[in-house]
Amino acid sequence: MLNSGRWLFAAILALLIILFPIWISLSASPVVSRSTASATVKSITQVPQPDSASPSTEIYRYMVVVDSDATTAFVNDLVSRPHPLGSAVLLERRIHADGTVSYGMAGSTR
Repeated sequence: MLNSGRWLFAAILALLIILFPIWISLSASPVVSRSTASATVKSITQVPQPDSASPSTEIYRYMVVVDSDATTAFVNDLVSRPHPLGSAVLLERRIHADGTVSYGMAGSTR
C-alpha cells in the first residue's frame, strides 16, 4: 500500500508540473497600455554563461530602479556588453488589463 501511495503522489506531482505552465499562460493578463520610463541600473543579477552559443550578443538580467517612482524591477537585455552600474537605461512600462505593471528594456527583443 505504501508503494501505491508514492506512485499516486508522483503521478499527481507530475500532472501539476505539466499543467502549471498552461494555467499560467491562460491566466496572463493582456497588455492594454505601453509607455517609456527611465531607470538606473543598480545591479547585474545574471550574466551569460561562458559556453553560450552566441558570444556576440548575450542576455543580461538587471535590477533597476525606475526614476519616476523608485520601483525596483528586474529586466533582461540582449546586448554585446553589459550596462555599467549606475547608468541610465530606457524601459518600456507595460500596464496589463488586471492593473499589474511590468517592465522590459526598451527596444530589447526579450
